[in-house]
Amino acid sequence: MSAQRFELWLARRVRQQAQLAAIVAAILVPLGLTFVWLTYWVTSLILLRFSARGGRLVDATFFSTASLVALGVVVATFLTRLPAWRRELHRLEFDGSPGPTVLIGSGPALARSLLGWSAAPQTALSFVKMGLSSLCLGPATLHLSYDLAKMARTLWRFDAVRCAPVVSLLYQAGEKVPFSIIFQKLPTLDPQAVLAQLQPLDGIVFRTSEPAGLSLSAEFSAEIEAWNATRRRTSRERA
Repeated sequence: MSAQRFELWLARRVRQQAQLAAIVAAILVPLGLTFVWLTYWVTSLILLRFSARGGRLVDATFFSTASLVALGVVVATFLTRLPAWRRELHRLEFDGSPGPTVLIGSGPALARSLLGWSAAPQTALSFVKMGLSSLCLGPATLHLSYDLAKMARTLWRFDAVRCAPVVSLLYQAGEKVPFSIIFQKLPTLDPQAVLAQLQPLDGIVFRTSEPAGLSLSAEFSAEIEAWNATRRRTSRERA
């Protein structure tokens, strides 16, 4: 497998993933804001149903105690989503021993947010879960947009020359490769820089069970195999 050609193929694949993530992130922003607006509007109307008596609907909706309470509900849903906004799928830590060791830990759990709590099994009433999940739909959509935008930014900076040897090693192994083996076979590898770039890449699987390591998903391996077969067939036809 030609290293240079593989680097070009991998860079093109990552660029496509970055473009898709950026497009979806852009689409989700107005969608999330629409959900937030609907949450405010519906909450105001529900509160007005029990509190308002007479008056114009617009004035009652936007300049009443009920509207202030509804606004507070919307703001509260954002605040309860903040822990999830800051979460990390994997937190990569490096100790100072010779031959870098990677420690993988999870960030703040989604269950700490209101959406996670509303979806938890211990919640008794299904209609309460549905109501809480609906209130968080806007913030959750914006949070997803934020995550995708951050992923796209990371992928746009992807360094195929540095990362391709790791992906190639995982493909040839066909199974989980412990970090110690990766660092042993690729001694010039910069773990912190390369693993941070591999983290959002679709098809790279971080294995947390001891010994921690990396592997490729079956789909990613199949993509590489298909590309390799096409390359070999093209080379034979030209020969």
